[in-house]
Amino acid sequence: MKKTFVFLSFFLFLQLVIMATVPEPIDDFDVAAKIASIENKDLIVVFSSKDCYYCRLFDSEVYPKADVQTLIKNNYIFTELYLEDNKHKVHFKGREFTNVQFAQAFGIRGTPTFIFFTSTGTPITYLPGYAPDEIFAKVLKYLSQRLFEKGIKFKDYSKKSDTFVGKQAIVELKNKEDARFLLENDPYVRVLKLGNEDRVKGKEIQVKKKDIEKLDPYLRYIVCVNNSSEDLLKLLEKRGFLNLYSVDNCNAL
Repeated sequence: MKKTFVFLSFFLFLQLVIMATVPEPIDDFDVAAKIASIENKDLIVVFSSKDCYYCRLFDSEVYPKADVQTLIKNNYIFTELYLEDNKHKVHFKGREFTNVQFAQAFGIRGTPTFIFFTSTGTPITYLPGYAPDEIFAKVLKYLSQRLFEKGIKFKDYSKKSDTFVGKQAIVELKNKEDARFLLENDPYVRVLKLGNEDRVKGKEIQVKKKDIEKLDPYLRYIVCVNNSSEDLLKLLEKRGFLNLYSVDNCNAL
């Protein structure tokens, strides 16, 4: 009976971690832009509308694909802005826009249209219309690796196989406020701690050292800086976890 309880507890632990990994896109540009700045990730903005057939096709056929989810989790902050929403305000380069005005500022007339920005808000390129998941995944890989800066044309790149999923990065957060902001607004962020048992409480995951490999390697983990967390960071880095954020103190998170 005890073994059954332990098995069920661990199964539920894994389910809680896995179930939290496929969220909806962030619907606030300002929030998404701040997350991108803190995490040093590129920002994807997709302009959408509720009666747009191809927008809904992205929802059902592209975003749920495992490779697309992995590439977004590892490399991007993703936000969706609906053109019907005239109440929402976007703040960009010292100006205020509605969603429609923001789209018009970039010459966008149809949906869906994607604009890719650097973490500092510089536009990289745009992608109009629908793309099947294989092509969309290729676009994500191509832009994340900055292959265009190396003179590689997407037409040539798209014909080749590429196993890229992301680059490993350890980001030192400036303060607890940034860590708290990520926890409240980034659906992929978790606080990770070592412990004597595996458990999930809200966005805090406690895991036994021997069970680290059971975690989703593509979530974004905040690790508190102390003696034990330095060991945890090294373990995560060694085992291929890509998105690691360190902060001095987690007591107030």
